[in-house]
Amino acid sequence: MNSEEFQFRELEAAEPFLQAPAWPWWVWGIAGLIVIALILGIIAIARHKSPATPPDLGIRAEKAYLEAREEIDRAGSLQAAQQAATACSAAVRRYLSTVCGDPSLFETHEEFLARHHALESYPAEVRDRVSSNFCRLAEVKYGKSSTGDVASIVGDGGGLLDQLHQRRPA
Repeated sequence: MNSEEFQFRELEAAEPFLQAPAWPWWVWGIAGLIVIALILGIIAIARHKSPATPPDLGIRAEKAYLEAREEIDRAGSLQAAQQAATACSAAVRRYLSTVCGDPSLFETHEEFLARHHALESYPAEVRDRVSSNFCRLAEVKYGKSSTGDVASIVGDGGGLLDQLHQRRPA
């Protein structure tokens, strides 16, 4: 055996073998923070959509009123009271949905009556008239009452629509 193999040699410095970093660590930290800030900014801008300016409520209300009035007038030509009651109810509910954002269009009659804050932007006498009219229409629609002719149903529906439109919320 060779005695040189088991002898300890002098340690060599590692620095000549290591490459120096191009930038100090704090520069990398700042660059990382800037990238994170940019990503968060882009996400915030993407999520924040400028609200589209809705058409004037007065114009929407007039259009909804005219459409509901046409639907109620068409219901006058129907033969069955049930069909007329269904058409009048749908027309008034669609009008309320458009003008007040009321969800009655998607509710049953019982759900509408159970919702105590329904149509709270209207005066109490208008809310009472809407509730009583919807009750009468529900009785005719679902065959619980056979009293009611098409002309009176259409007249009540049109009168209710007129009253709602005249007293619509600002």
